[in-house]
Amino acid sequence: MKMSLLLSRNLLFPLVFLCAVPFAVAGCGGSEEESGPAVVDQKTLRREAEERRRQQAAEPREKKQKKESKPAPQQATMRASKPKPAESTVSPVDRFNIVAAPSFAASLVRNDNELVQRDSFVIVSTPAEGIDSSNVLLTPSSEKKPETKKGDFKLPEGFEEIETAGYTETGWPQRIRCLADNSEMVYQAGGPARLGSDTGPPETQPMLKVVVPPFYIDVTEVTLEQYNTFREKRREEGVRIKEAPNDGDDPRYPVLGLPYTQARVYCIWAGKTLPSEVQWEFAARGNDGAQYPWREGHPIRVRDHEETIFPVGTDRFDQTPEGVMDLGGNALEWCNDWYYAETFAQAADRLEQPLRDFTGPGRSPEDNARVVKGGNDFSGWNRRGVPQLDNNQKIGFRGVLSLTPNE
Repeated sequence: MKMSLLLSRNLLFPLVFLCAVPFAVAGCGGSEEESGPAVVDQKTLRREAEERRRQQAAEPREKKQKKESKPAPQQATMRASKPKPAESTVSPVDRFNIVAAPSFAASLVRNDNELVQRDSFVIVSTPAEGIDSSNVLLTPSSEKKPETKKGDFKLPEGFEEIETAGYTETGWPQRIRCLADNSEMVYQAGGPARLGSDTGPPETQPMLKVVVPPFYIDVTEVTLEQYNTFREKRREEGVRIKEAPNDGDDPRYPVLGLPYTQARVYCIWAGKTLPSEVQWEFAARGNDGAQYPWREGHPIRVRDHEETIFPVGTDRFDQTPEGVMDLGGNALEWCNDWYYAETFAQAADRLEQPLRDFTGPGRSPEDNARVVKGGNDFSGWNRRGVPQLDNNQKIGFRGVLSLTPNE
């Protein structure tokens, strides 16, 4: 009897379930005993429905939206073409991009690709594993220069010391000013150094040992403003000087496109000379023959000589420890030496090292090419030859003041 009752309940379950559904089949019913299972199943269904609702609510919003409504293909494409802007944690004016591998030589560029001049700034980034450096403050060196003279010195007429820059151990001012063009110049102590490279391009090989006499070199390349001042002063003296090929540029840009001969005329007017290749390379590489003007590491932001010129001195990190700027980037620069690709190889074979007062070959090549320094990989040893009458609009120049005349 019990078995048959259980059997009848199992057979009646589908019918009872249907009776629980609104608009059930007419005439469906059962005894009080038979209605028990139907009540239990309704509660179970409600619990299951509630559980499904909780699960759906816990799903990610994007997944839920995808299930509920799928956008048309055209709408999806339109959304993809408008990426959501990155969230900014700082003012848009102070958002910077750091390019290439980090090193101590860093520079900042805003989103509009404008270089930023700052003596101190904060880099906020995700630190490398094991390094707590999410907030790094970079500040200028706090090293104090001597404030009093040491020893006697005599600058040539037309130059004055900048007392606030301090003095060297030998008594020379760390910095001087040229009164003709108001340019600042940095002292270079000279001494044993290296010229060229054993691993660089063929025209830079082999590395030579040289001895460099002390000299001063311009902090930056000669600017368009300085060149136009030169033109005005010469015009007052009755001499007409042609305008520079980049005359319409920002006055703070280096003057570009002048032939070697005109750059030399400017330097003579200012009481200077164009640097020899040895002087230029010593300023860029120092006594140890470093590859880059900043001596160690690669720059975070590199500049391509073939594409972009900037106002002089705007990259605070493209400078030597002594403060000479733009030797790694910006314009290429004229030097005084005649150019031969095999100059270093012949010097290594024929001359005793270390070379003293080395100024390159004594005769001009067939194309009258002069040495031009600088290059796209920013190595201080880079060199090329350009005919001295060319108006190459990627070439600028700077002057030097030799404290020991070259023979």
